[in-house]
Amino acid sequence: MVSSINMHKQKRRIVTKLLALMLCLGGLVGIGICLWTYIQIFAQAGMKFSSTAALFGVFIVIFGWSAWVGVELWQDKPQAYKWAKILFLLQIPTISVSHFAYQFYTALMLGLEFNRDNDKIGLDFQIASSIDFRIARDIDNIILGVNLIAVAALVYLVTVTRTTKQAQTSVVDI
Repeated sequence: MVSSINMHKQKRRIVTKLLALMLCLGGLVGIGICLWTYIQIFAQAGMKFSSTAALFGVFIVIFGWSAWVGVELWQDKPQAYKWAKILFLLQIPTISVSHFAYQFYTALMLGLEFNRDNDKIGLDFQIASSIDFRIARDIDNIILGVNLIAVAALVYLVTVTRTTKQAQTSVVDI
C-alpha cells in the first residue's frame, strides 16, 4: 500500500515536472522568437513605435510569465498550479474567423482542427512556441480547434489540485 502511494506520488511529480518544462522552455523559446521578431520590426520601422511592436512586447510578457510559472511549478509551489491552469487554458483554443485569429502554445501543440476552406478535420503537431493574435481584414478562413496537449495538461492539473485539497481536508478532519 505504501509503495503504491509512493509510486503514485512519483508519477505525479514526473508529469508535473514535464508540464513545468513545457511552460519554462516554451516560454524561453517564445521570448527568443518574440525578441528576434521585435528587433526585425524596429529595424524595418526605423525605431518608431508601432502597435505591432507594442503587441510583441505583450507577447514577451506572456512568454515570460509562462517561463516563470514553469520554474515555480518545477519547485512545486502551490500558487504555480493556479497560474499553470490559466496558462494551459489559454493554450486550448485555436480560432480563426472573419477578421480575427488566435492561437497560443508553449513547447508542444497537438491540434485537432476543423478547416472550413477544405472541409476537413485534421491533426497538427508542433514542437515550438507560438502566439498568434491578429485582427485583420485578410483573415477569411474559419478554423476552429483545440490543443489536445493543453486540454490533457489542464485536466491533469485540475485533478491533482482537487486531489491534493481533498487529501488536506481529510488530514484536517482526522
